[in-house]
Amino acid sequence: MKKLIVFMFSIVLLGSFTKKNLPVLSTKPVILNINGTMAAETGGVISSDGGSAINLRGTCWSTTPY
Repeated sequence: MKKLIVFMFSIVLLGSFTKKNLPVLSTKPVILNINGTMAAETGGVISSDGGSAINLRGTCWSTTPY
């Protein structure tokens, strides 16, 4: 009986997931201005949300390569 309940729960749980597509995005190249203002400029464009709401967007950066 316990195995049957676990099996039925698994079927219900797996059936509740819907297939979603991945978001589609592109990034802009980094433009460095090290001689003037010591600045870097970059960004990106989300062209498709993949069927889900985009809750957060931004650019992650560091002063070291790793």
